[in-house]
Amino acid sequence: MTEALKLEMRRPKGAAPKDAPVIIAEESETEEFVHYYVIWDKFKGVDSEVRSRIVFNSVLAEKPEDLMRLTSAAGLTRAEALETGIARKYS
Repeated sequence: MTEALKLEMRRPKGAAPKDAPVIIAEESETEEFVHYYVIWDKFKGVDSEVRSRIVFNSVLAEKPEDLMRLTSAAGLTRAEALETGIARKYS
């Protein structure tokens, strides 16, 4: 899953297939911190710690400039993103 997510992070915007993950990098107002949320139904049934590691390792590989500012890396399914309000915040 990490390799697939890394590929998605490199994909040009607008070229993603329908089932591609939604990758959200939310910066703090001061741009001092960044939170990464990945909304992807392939996370269904995967432990939350494993999901976070997948997101973290993908950021480490593909967005190393964000690593020192990274405060959270979360993977959610679409249903979980709606439930927590993350999806509404970015739709």
